[in-house]
Amino acid sequence: MKSAFERILNGYERASTKEPLAGNELAIYIRDEAVQEIAETAKIDSDQYMLQGSPGQGRWAKIPWIAVFDRDISISASKGYDIVYLFAADMSGVYLSLNQGWTTFLEKYGTKNGLENIDKVSHYWRNELSSALDDFDTIEIELKTGRNKLARGYELGHICGKFYSADNFPDSDSMVNDLRNLLGVFRELKGKLAGTTIEEFNAEIVTDHELALSTASKPYGSTSLEKVDQRRTSQTASKLVENSENVEIVEQEPPKSIGQSTTSRSMTTKKTDFEAKTKAQAKIGLAGEKAIVRHERNQLVKAGKQKLAKLVEHVSLKNDSAGYDILSFFPDGREHFIEVKSTVGPANEPFYISANEVEFSQNYPDQYSVYRVYAMNPDEVSWNYFRYSGSIRDHFQLSPMNFKATYSE
Repeated sequence: MKSAFERILNGYERASTKEPLAGNELAIYIRDEAVQEIAETAKIDSDQYMLQGSPGQGRWAKIPWIAVFDRDISISASKGYDIVYLFAADMSGVYLSLNQGWTTFLEKYGTKNGLENIDKVSHYWRNELSSALDDFDTIEIELKTGRNKLARGYELGHICGKFYSADNFPDSDSMVNDLRNLLGVFRELKGKLAGTTIEEFNAEIVTDHELALSTASKPYGSTSLEKVDQRRTSQTASKLVENSENVEIVEQEPPKSIGQSTTSRSMTTKKTDFEAKTKAQAKIGLAGEKAIVRHERNQLVKAGKQKLAKLVEHVSLKNDSAGYDILSFFPDGREHFIEVKSTVGPANEPFYISANEVEFSQNYPDQYSVYRVYAMNPDEVSWNYFRYSGSIRDHFQLSPMNFKATYSE
């Protein structure tokens, strides 16, 4: 096993710069013989795992690799999770890495957000698997490729592993032991997916991270049915967040009647309310806010106010006690303070609103609006909303729910 890696490290730089890829002896070796040698030496179960090596497709890869795929959860080198040997571009060594398919994140989120989100998922798994990582490093790897987008995805997709320096390569027995131990970590990761698809699980991690909620693998409910139902609800809410920046927001007339709104008189902030609500409710709120942010920007652009559109701010992500969620603008340049209330329920469903939000609306009635996004569906391309502008007390009957109690003589 050691000899296979040394052959690649010693010969790859010359082959990739001096020789064509097609029919190349080293390229064939990486795809076939090296893969077979690792499988046989480490006694990999071929019914459960599949090995594949790649020196590149059409042209030499900057980062050649040899991967171990779990047939249940490793969709391909570009999707899912796998164990992969990643060779540094300068051939200074090779990383044994529990890693993720970067292409999935790139296609779903684009380069910038994709890199941010794959990094969130890596950090999540390092925390979740921490008890099994005594033998492996969790620091970010460095593949020596500069700004190569694919390599950066590999680097941020790294969960844990080891670096084998070309100057001090371990013996075959040590490499086999490391691989089999990392397969054990891989199996633990697989178990924590609990039958959920990788796409759904990753979406939960990303949205939970954005809201600073507890980990996505935290058990749901007290019975099996409750766990299934609550996980399904949470995953649907995560999908709402993921789709929120792509849906069209359509304004509708307000309903003739609406359920009684409730207000909290406690001196706590909205973040405390998030902690008291379910994760799903917090995600639904975030989805509605993101959709309205995009809607407001689009409306200002249509009005020829591109500069104002760039100034629209999702305030609640930074300050959740401001009294409103979004800072937008009227076409004349005045600030527009928007509070978003979101639900998967019908238009006339009541909602909670804080005393701080009520007070702010009274102080700025000419600039304040409540946007009610309702009947939200992750599979729909458009969502409906209605709005009320002015003081909240002018439109809703408020029912106090909580009070702050202090001792008195």
